[in-house]
Amino acid sequence: MVYGLPPASATPRGGALSAQQLAQIEAQWCTHGMQAHRQSEASVVQGAGGRVSTSDPQAFDNLVPAMQALPTSQAQFAVRQRLLAGWVERLQRQGDPRSQATALYLQVEHGAGWSEAADATFRQQAAATTDPYVLHLWRQHDRDCSMRGNCRAVPRNRWSVIEPDNLLAWLPPGSGPASMTDAQWAGVAQAKFLRSYHHELRLTLLPLARDLPPGLELDQALAFITSFDNQPVVSPDRILTACEPESVRQSRRQACLHGADLLWRQPQPALMDIAKALAMAKQLNADREGAWPARRAEAEALGHFNANDFLMLDMGAAPKVASCEALPAQRERLTAIAQGGSWRLAQRDAAASAQR
Repeated sequence: MVYGLPPASATPRGGALSAQQLAQIEAQWCTHGMQAHRQSEASVVQGAGGRVSTSDPQAFDNLVPAMQALPTSQAQFAVRQRLLAGWVERLQRQGDPRSQATALYLQVEHGAGWSEAADATFRQQAAATTDPYVLHLWRQHDRDCSMRGNCRAVPRNRWSVIEPDNLLAWLPPGSGPASMTDAQWAGVAQAKFLRSYHHELRLTLLPLARDLPPGLELDQALAFITSFDNQPVVSPDRILTACEPESVRQSRRQACLHGADLLWRQPQPALMDIAKALAMAKQLNADREGAWPARRAEAEALGHFNANDFLMLDMGAAPKVASCEALPAQRERLTAIAQGGSWRLAQRDAAASAQR
């Protein structure tokens, strides 16, 4: 991984900006502030010897504070914190359970006004909820449960209890090998759909950035919405990991093929989800069965194109726009991906290109 911007939760080091300095950077962001920031970043990286990788912890650790000390980085952090605080207030005023949970998530997970009371309220809401969206927010926050199985506030099987038709509710969290019980496999075989709620979270926040004009606020709003929560506790392609061992593919073939089908048919498929579903069907020797030949033809019809921007967005890294004028278009692309996935956006782009 090559170093980019500091994490959203990182606190910049160095002397704090005055209100006047912050206002000046904001006012000049679209004229030359954005370009000045990138030039400063490039100078810092160049001073560290060029491309710095996280595989070199010492070099990486030295680079982070240098990046954070840049005046423009401090301005980004200050604006982002101001935005999140404002979003929390707006979500709280909306009053519905999902808005309240989203506000609490921003508070306890992203530093937008953390307090013991907010943490306790969020925990209580998660323990009582029957809404998988609220449970998703809690699982993104409760790493002890999601990654280590230490589920004190909300049982790990809570998702499969409240939403048994969702394939993801039966899959183990994490990114390593996936060992599953007979009950989990039965749940996979009987699942009716696959829905990952990080898209709904983005669709909750994007309207809060709808009226922001091009500038540093919109720049930071889109950067945050792109980068946070881009790795859900249970990713849509987790079924592939569960079915990876040859012995599992043989003994659970129909369940694995059903999982690949739901991965393809999910409401917001990513380009990589589509590619992995096709690969899984091929591994199961099913690529000539049922709908799979037509699906492969559909994917091949997309043709050869530069998928880098789509892949970056799916991974949580917003492509750097050339100027502030491009920010509204970036907002529209983020909205389209949250609504229909990068696969459908790529198809739409390809169709528009063919008509020119």
